[in-house]
Parts: sequence; structure tokens; C-alpha cells
Amino acid sequence: MEMDLCDVTSLANYILAVVSSSHSPADDSDFVVPLHTALTRKAAEVLYSQAPSFAHQETRLIQQLGAGGGREADAPRGSPFLGVVVETLRRVRDLRELDAVLDRKICLAAFLCGSMSYGAFYAIRPGFDCQVSDIDLMIVIRSASDIVSALEAMGELSYTGHAELRQARTAAHIFASEPGFADVEFHTKIMCWSGNRSRRPGTAARPLSLVGPEEERPYQMSLHFITLAGCVRALTLSGSPHMSVRCGLPKRQRDDWSGNIAVALNGSFLRSPRQISSWRSVLYRETHPSLFIARGDLYVGRFVSRLSPRAEFLWARSDVVHMLQEFQQWMQERLALEVSRGGGRRAVALSHVRAGRFAPHVAKELEQCASTQIVRSPFSDLP
Repeated sequence: MEMDLCDVTSLANYILAVVSSSHSPADDSDFVVPLHTALTRKAAEVLYSQAPSFAHQETRLIQQLGAGGGREADAPRGSPFLGVVVETLRRVRDLRELDAVLDRKICLAAFLCGSMSYGAFYAIRPGFDCQVSDIDLMIVIRSASDIVSALEAMGELSYTGHAELRQARTAAHIFASEPGFADVEFHTKIMCWSGNRSRRPGTAARPLSLVGPEEERPYQMSLHFITLAGCVRALTLSGSPHMSVRCGLPKRQRDDWSGNIAVALNGSFLRSPRQISSWRSVLYRETHPSLFIARGDLYVGRFVSRLSPRAEFLWARSDVVHMLQEFQQWMQERLALEVSRGGGRRAVALSHVRAGRFAPHVAKELEQCASTQIVRSPFSDLP
């Protein structure tokens, strides 16, 4: 199907045509691959290339997409793809605002992980009948003390709750003052668009929703802060466990002592050792391997899976990219070694716990890649 995505109107009309057609994107790979490829690669160019007109273009798009939508009860449930598009656009808009407030002198790189990387416009759950998808973001910093500065800057965002940020900053202060934690990962979750957010004076919210003109569904932003040295260590097959400290921990995770899932290059799963312990009341210390060998196979843990098989950066300093390129080369050599032994298909793309949820065009690209894919996000600022 040919498409003209030269402006917002044609993009919106094309999406509406898809939604109202008899095609089923979920069941027709020949149809969905060019569609999602076009959306992910053209959306930034069409919608987000000119920052001054971004809000205006966004408003035009949602007016056309959501025409006749109204409240949640009237949302087009028969067309879940429309909800996925809207929820993706919401998160892209909020990421751009985050990009504008973070200081790149202390935040050396930001990697878009999770469903916003491997499933934008495809696997972002809108939350009508399922769990809402979050934004998973890894931020590489100079030092642990920079976490507090980054969280303070996030107080300028129009969609975050100040009480949650204050709690996260308190936890980050404790974390940064702990000896020996300089290169340990710090993890916190921030609720976006919750009822307790307080916008700074002069900031106008930009609602984008299928459930009403002044209402947006809350979702979480999962933030992972780590120094460059800590990232290098986590991407090295050293045998030492990766350590992370979480600000708060749901009860189900506190009680889960069974371990953590790691995935081999042939797609097989293994429960890797994990330990969670309370530390300084509001913080929880967790240790688990990031890379390890078992039965002769390489297994990829949770930390590495955020950067492999797809490392998608919103921005990254040259030394961070160089670190990833060295890891990319190492993964390529490891894959070649295991393939030479025989015993079934192996690919870096199979080593992700969510491989089955990749958008079709992402899965296709990764199948043709012999190592970790390092890409600039289509949602980052264009050069």
C-alpha cells in the first residue's frame, strides 16, 4: 500500500484509513511491516522535526485521529491500533520535554528501553483493558551525585508529581552518600500525569488522549541511573553480580526470592540467582548477574537486555557510543563462537525476554543483525 506521509494531515488520514479498513495489522505481516516502519521512521520527521510548531502539529493530529472519540466508554475499542498510536505519541511528547530539561553535561546518554524501543506504534498498551505501558529509560551519568541534579531538573516537567520527585531525591541523596556505591545502578519510578502533579506557573498541559479533551491516563516512567564506569562493568563477562538500588519496591517484588530470568542466544530461559534486601528503609538493594555462562552458553541478564539486542539512544556522548561498539564487537564474537559449535539456531535477537513482542519491522532488522544493534532513536532531535 502506497502512502504519502509528507505532512500531518496525510499521516492522520492514512492512520484513520488503516483503522477503518478491513485489514487486521495484528494478523497480516505483509501489511503491518511497511506500516510500522513508516510510522517509526517518519513520525519524527513529520511530527517532531520542528520544535516551535510541535504542539500545534500534535493538536491537529489528535483532532483528526480522535474525531468523534469522546469519553472512554466511546473510545474505538474495535480499533486498538488507534489507542496504541495515541499512547506512543503521548510518550514521545513527554520524552521531548524531558530532553529539554536534562543537562547533557551531567547526563552523558539516555537510552530508550523496553516497549518504546522495540514496539513503538505497535506494543504500547493504552490501558483500556490491560496494564498501561511505561517509559523505560536508562540515563548514563558522570557520578552518583548527579542523580539528585537530574531529579531536581525533572521538577520542571509539566507531567510529574512533585511529592514523588521529592521522595526520589531524598533516596538519591542517601544513595550518593554511601561509600562503594559510586558505580551501582539507581532505579526509581515516577508517575506521569497523575492527579497530584503540580505544574509550574506558565506551563500549559498539552492533553493528548482518547478518553477526553482534558484527561490523560497516568503511566509510570522507570528511570535507571548508572555511571559510565558502572555500565562498562555491567557489560563485561566478569562473573561478579550486578548491583542495583531501588527507591521503593512493590511487595510482590520484595517477596520474590525465586530469582530473575536470563535468556541465552538460542532463546532458552534460565532463572539466575537474585537477592533483594532492605537497605536504609526506603531503599532496596538487589544483586543479580548481568552476563554469565551456564552449560557453555552465554546468558543475558536484565540489565544487559536494556541495551541488547537493541541499544536505542535519544542522545549519547562519543565515549558512551564507543563503549557500546566494543560490547557490540564482543557479542558478535561470542555469537560466532556458539554458532560454530552447532546445536540449533542462535541470534542476539533471541536473547531478549520480550523477543516475541517486538514490532515486526524491528524483529526483521534484528534477525539480519549479527550483534547488538546501536541506533539513534527516531524520536530524538534531528540533526
